[in-house]
Formats: sequence, structure tokens, C-alpha cells
Amino acid sequence: MTLSLHLENANILYATNVPLSSFSTMGVGGNAEYMVFPRTLAEMECIHQLVKYFEVPFRVLGKGANILVSDQGCKGIVIHTKYLQKIEIFDNYITAECGVALGKLLKVAADYELSGLERLCGITATVGGAVTMNAGAMYFEIENSIDSVFYLPKKETRFLWIRQHDFAFGYRHSLSLADRGIVGAVKFHFTHRPRFAALQEMKAIAKTRKNKQPLQYKNAGSIFKRTDHCIPAKIIDELGLKGLRIGDAAVSTKHSGFIINLGSATFKDVISLIQMIEFKVKEAYGIELQREVDIWCD
Repeated sequence: MTLSLHLENANILYATNVPLSSFSTMGVGGNAEYMVFPRTLAEMECIHQLVKYFEVPFRVLGKGANILVSDQGCKGIVIHTKYLQKIEIFDNYITAECGVALGKLLKVAADYELSGLERLCGITATVGGAVTMNAGAMYFEIENSIDSVFYLPKKETRFLWIRQHDFAFGYRHSLSLADRGIVGAVKFHFTHRPRFAALQEMKAIAKTRKNKQPLQYKNAGSIFKRTDHCIPAKIIDELGLKGLRIGDAAVSTKHSGFIINLGSATFKDVISLIQMIEFKVKEAYGIELQREVDIWCD
């Protein structure tokens, strides 16, 4: 029995040959062989079992930020989390499924006068993606507000709760990034704060982000990781690489930590520009930049 028939028999929504450029904030990439849309975490477990049975590769997709998809696309299954939207609130805790947009979570928290994640306002991510990458801003990472993660390890068949301190969080790193398993839901802890104060802070942060980042263009967020000894945007500025362009991919003149799509950029354009920046930085400073963007290339 084929993978398609198994998906149909399990009543799982799916499509074939889906253009990933339409699901990526960078707007580049070929097709996904299969894209599946679980509506429950039980369906997610079923999909994961099919992945293991058919021995096909899989990736999980949320908002499509922080990824760069090959022009050849992806074989196997891309799991899209858009229907996994449950949110539960109890005392100072909110549990959100992986498909919940980070912006939506922040708004719900503010509505219930719960505070803790305001500094992440404006980051394009779902809960699952933000936790996988340990998203952060303004010297704050999402791990600081996490109680536990409902996680499906790559080699297992069922979700299990893992406490925050066991989830191997680091700078733009987590257990799910290393293991390539699936974040199903996350339980966050908050403190109380008046709704007005939280909304005012988020409004100010969003304004700052808009002023400093090239949000009017398609982009994948920060391309390179910051380290204790390296601020990529500063180094790229010093080398005079702002505006450097290959095809329709260009280093942003607004924030040189970003590569933007000027209209018709391809994966080849973007990856060639990344490699050129890496070469020039290594040549000038002896520093090997670390990529933050996740390259989807079979």
C-alpha cells in the first residue's frame, strides 16, 4: 500500500508537489513531495509512524521563517502545523500547541494579564518553531518562560512531557533541533501584569523592530548567529558588504544581518551570497560565521 493510501485511510489531510516558496518567508524553494496537515497531535503521531514505516525523510513547517529551501525542494513529508491551534490557560500557565503563532500567544497572555514573553514581540514564528530554535531577542530567550515541552523524539512513537531543564536549551538550540523530533505543545509559566502595560511594551518593541529590520522584503530572519566574540551584522558592515547582491538576493542596507529577496531570488542566489559573505569574513578576520538559518537541502 502506498503512502498516499495510508494517509487517506487515516483521514489525514495532505497534498502533493506543494511549492515551498509559498510557505517560506524568504519566498524561495522547490516543491514538497508530500505536505500533510495534522489536525490533532494523535494524527501527528500517526504521521510520524508512517514516516518510520516508509523510511522517508520529514520536516516540520510552521511560519516558514528561519529556513532556506533548496530549489530542488524536499523529498518525503513536510508536516505543516497550521491546524494545531489549541490554547489552554490555568492560573499562571498557558499550554499552546505547536501551530499557535507566537504573536497570538502574546496577545492571549496579555488579555489574561499574564506576562513573560513580551520581548519576543514581532518574531515571525509558531510556538513549535520558536521553541525548537530557542528564539530570543533583547537578551531574552523563550526557554526562560517554559515549564515543559510535549515532545515526540525522532526514534519514538508517542509524545511525552519533558521538563525545561532536560530540553538541552542553548543559544538558538534545543533538544528538538539536535534530535529532529517534533514539538507538539509547550507549557509556559507567566507572572501577572496589567494588560495595558504589556501591550504598550509590545507596541514599542514592534516599532523598534520595524525601524531596524527590512520587514518590507521577504527574508528568513537573521542569517548568522551572534557569539560572544562575533556580531555578524557589525562585521559585515565593516567589510562594506551592505547591498552586496547576487541575482535578486541582497544583503539588506537596513540591517546587514539579513539577506532579502528583491523579487525573484532563488535558493542558488541566496546560498551563493551566504557563502560569499562567509568567505570574505574568514579571509578578513579568520572567523567562521555560524549559520542560524536552517538549510533544507536533500
